[in-house]
Amino acid sequence: MKLQILLRLSLITLALSPALAQPAAGPFDGKYEGSMRCFPVGNVTFRFGGSTIRGTTFRFNFTGTNGALVSCSAQIEPDGSFNNQTCDLPMKGKFSGDKLEFSFKSQTNFCDVSAVRKQATPEAVNRTAKSGTEIRIAAHGTWGADCQFLEEVVVVITKPPVNGVATLRRSEVKPDKCSSPVPATGIFYKSNPGFAGTDTFSYDRKPDSVSAASAGVRNVTVDVKP
Repeated sequence: MKLQILLRLSLITLALSPALAQPAAGPFDGKYEGSMRCFPVGNVTFRFGGSTIRGTTFRFNFTGTNGALVSCSAQIEPDGSFNNQTCDLPMKGKFSGDKLEFSFKSQTNFCDVSAVRKQATPEAVNRTAKSGTEIRIAAHGTWGADCQFLEEVVVVITKPPVNGVATLRRSEVKPDKCSSPVPATGIFYKSNPGFAGTDTFSYDRKPDSVSAASAGVRNVTVDVKP
């Protein structure tokens, strides 16, 4: 008789504790991807990915070979370590720089996880402007299926332009399937008077106002005409 063992890994979510609705940005915020090795399932390595952490609570769910769903959460200490041996899924591990390593044990499996914080690839944005004239580079907003505004997109200028100024202010954007525009955060650029040539700057979009994680860096190049 052939024995077939099935391991199912539910989406692992590193999330905020309900008691911490607005945590301070943590040094380990970000998206982690890597691999997971579990026993006893033939010493097979599984993909571990798509997990994002914000704040100081590490929580995840696991579905083992018996089909039972178990979960656990642990407080991340200042040195990056976490340890909870009293929950339904005892676990222990540590964040170190951009690396996450931990192990956990269910009723049917013992697993080791090794993951690395993913660095987002910056997106290139190219624009043309007239010297001394302000242009809008982009606008970012969020909206629901009913085209109603959801929440403000937080934008941070990470590298300002050398030959002009980049500013942020309330703007609006019109989604393709919506009849009316919705509020958005606008990024504007204006060169110094008399400047002509190429100017560059960068900005980052954040998931919220308190997170250190990035939702997408954009490197902007402006071709300034006389």
